[in-house]
Amino acid sequence: MLTARHVIQCLLIICLGMASAFAQPDLSKKMSMNVIGGRLEYVLQEISKTADVELSYSSKKIDLSQNVSIQKTNASLAEILNELVRQANLDYMIVEDHLVIKPGKRKKQIQPEGPFHYTLSGYIREAESDEVLIGATVYVADLGKGTISNEFGFYSLTLPSGSYSIRFSYIGYQTIRWQTDLLADQVIDMKLGLEPSKLEEVRIIKIDDEVDLAQIRTGNVNLEPRSVERMPAFLGEQNVIKALDAIPGITLQGDGSTLFFVRGGNKDQNLILIDDAPIYNPAHFLGIFSTFIPEAIKDINIYKGDIPAEYGGRLSSLIDVRTKDGDVNRTIVNGSLGLATAKVAVEGPFRKGKSSYFVSGRTSYIKWYVQQYIPSMERFYFTDLNVKFNFRLSPKDRLYLTGYAGRDYFVLGTSTGNGSGISWQNLAGTIRWNHLFSDKLFSNTTLYSSKYDYNFVINVTEDDYWNSHIANLSLKTDFSWFASPDITLRFGGKVTRHNFNPGNMEINSDPGYYNIPVVHRRIAREWTLYLSNNHSITPRFSLRYGLRLGIWQNMGETTEYVYDKWYNPTDTLVYGAGEVYNTYTRLEPRIGMTYQAGRSTSLKASYSRTAQYLQLVTNSISPFTTLEVYLPAAPNIRPQMADQYSVGFFQKFRKAHLDLILEVFTKKMQNQIDYADHAYMLLNPHIEQELRFGTGEAYGFEVLLKKYQGRLNGWIGYAWSRSWRQIDDINNNDRYRAAWDRPHDLSFYLSYNVSDRWTISMNWLYMTGFAFSSPTSFYQYNGYTVPIYEKKNNDRLPDYHRLDISTEFQINQKPQRYSHRIRLTLFNLYNRTNPIAINFNKTLYANGDPVVPGKLYPPPELFATQKYLYGLVPAINYIFTFK
Repeated sequence: MLTARHVIQCLLIICLGMASAFAQPDLSKKMSMNVIGGRLEYVLQEISKTADVELSYSSKKIDLSQNVSIQKTNASLAEILNELVRQANLDYMIVEDHLVIKPGKRKKQIQPEGPFHYTLSGYIREAESDEVLIGATVYVADLGKGTISNEFGFYSLTLPSGSYSIRFSYIGYQTIRWQTDLLADQVIDMKLGLEPSKLEEVRIIKIDDEVDLAQIRTGNVNLEPRSVERMPAFLGEQNVIKALDAIPGITLQGDGSTLFFVRGGNKDQNLILIDDAPIYNPAHFLGIFSTFIPEAIKDINIYKGDIPAEYGGRLSSLIDVRTKDGDVNRTIVNGSLGLATAKVAVEGPFRKGKSSYFVSGRTSYIKWYVQQYIPSMERFYFTDLNVKFNFRLSPKDRLYLTGYAGRDYFVLGTSTGNGSGISWQNLAGTIRWNHLFSDKLFSNTTLYSSKYDYNFVINVTEDDYWNSHIANLSLKTDFSWFASPDITLRFGGKVTRHNFNPGNMEINSDPGYYNIPVVHRRIAREWTLYLSNNHSITPRFSLRYGLRLGIWQNMGETTEYVYDKWYNPTDTLVYGAGEVYNTYTRLEPRIGMTYQAGRSTSLKASYSRTAQYLQLVTNSISPFTTLEVYLPAAPNIRPQMADQYSVGFFQKFRKAHLDLILEVFTKKMQNQIDYADHAYMLLNPHIEQELRFGTGEAYGFEVLLKKYQGRLNGWIGYAWSRSWRQIDDINNNDRYRAAWDRPHDLSFYLSYNVSDRWTISMNWLYMTGFAFSSPTSFYQYNGYTVPIYEKKNNDRLPDYHRLDISTEFQINQKPQRYSHRIRLTLFNLYNRTNPIAINFNKTLYANGDPVVPGKLYPPPELFATQKYLYGLVPAINYIFTFK
């Protein structure tokens, strides 16, 4: 029988069941999330799944495509929701058993009483490896102000107190918008993840789609290491130096050469740095390969003009190479096998999240190929080793240790067993300490040393050789003071000791047997101070101005000679150890300006004065690495000087994904060096007697059109330039074109992503031929045919052009811990024979074969013959990565 008691019990059970069914979400529930730059839609789905809650929201009212970052461990659901609300300007409420997500009310900018300003600072890194990102953009759209991260990934931005949406972006990475209430100084270390849709895109030159165009400066290009890896290269060996051909205004000498010339300057007027340490010869295999391994490089910054005041020592350009720090989260092994070399690199953490290492090496095994043409070749190899250690000592201190060693060694055997050959070696090392004095003041102190030795081996068994040597030991400190969003001051100083051996014999078999002259060694000390300011005067107009002071001191122990106006020695001066006997002081002003004419357009101009205190002294026109001698500025050699003016235009066509860069420049150079006719350069104590001095002039314009997005991307670049010289006692004192005067330089590059696994790349180069002195007639003297030269560099080699293609195929169908790919290259596809030299001292037999040396009687008929290095060169490379 149903009683009232039973009815009440049933009603209670039903009510309790309904209450349970509509239980509110538990906001105290613990959970973890680690999302870097994820879509809001994906983040909401993950919250719903992990916390087991029902979320309700309208895709019409909320932008689900925006990116957010949440890195929380064992946090409550409420903490995660509050972080989401802050970043995406959302709000939430509980309705029965649902969490309803709705648009938040836009906060009014908080304006406390008084003109308070606070600083936002931190480091920007790659999410996966924790590598710092150089040149990442931090931008506040509400104020139209922003900054970029420095070479160590640090940024600082001082703003009025308020509520802001801060945008963090970097080319090829996901953009993060960070909502913050700036009521006190804040440190925000941001990690950016790769943008999946752009993982396979090839970018030759980095220009952020959303970067403040006021940051762009004349003559500055940032080259993507990943794009260098994709470019077709000789024997499939990616070459950072030869990739500079991609940039208008930079030309290489030709096949088999890493010698390059920038805006009409000579080959020794380019400063190449690897983590701040200079590399004097970036060549392997006489210049066919370069010393830099793309897999070890994080960033390549190139300045053809408007060089920052903190850099100096060369007239024409700066190539600033930064190596990878090493992954602080996991161990990665990658490498490659090709026809010429094998490479391997290992990186990983010493202590996860705190310290890391990066080690890479390369060795060649091309001897087998060379012996097909030179059977007497006994040894033929080159090697590279890169090492870097990275330690985060504290939130304000970081320590970096970098080392590089590269060597070439070639030996020809003889019937007596006493082989001869050549070798050279680069050594470089840096110790860098970063320190944050405050959120506005950043410092970097560096101790670095570099050494370059070139040996001409006369007797391998007895270890007799000719040696040329240059080395330095430097200590420098650089400060960056982020005074305000409109003013960034950089200042610092450096002291360097330079050592020079201009070429001497080292005889160990019988030192007294040879009567060999001694070329006196040189020592110099260099002091540098600089101050510069990056000043945004208005949101559209900015100035960069600075001053660099250089003091160069020649020191003993050494001997100097005094010459008269006919270059005859008249006196000998001997200086004791440590004695300062000559000083040069030079001021180098730098100024640049940028006007942002619109959202996609900017105009720029700059003036810079540069000084150079050391010079490569060689009268060889060979494209290969030859007997190299460095001499310092001294009483008989005044410092080289240059004044460069540049004007540029930048236009971004956003819908077409195109960038257009136009620049015009002119450059005046003083104290330029050339050589007397028939100069005697080897083992000459009076080598300065062979030098002649004068002026140089270069001018031209450059155009670059780049497509930067989509499956098909690439660029086309063109430069027209001239380079002239006027040197006393050369060419009858008349002006003449420099050997590297090549008016027309055209480059064309394309990369097409056939699929996510298959890419095809090609590039085509065209340059006017290298200038050289050609005889205009000949006469006979005692059975010899003697050439007559009327004008210097009156002729040219044939124009240079070449087409290369390569294709790369990813073997893995899906991402795996072990990934591998194959690269096929056809270098010089249409088998162009680009000459590297022209010879006139040849005669021909009736069958057309050349006769050497051509000193026959009766006087023969002379024919011009040319030498070239290679035709079509196929290659295959296997590349692998293990994570």
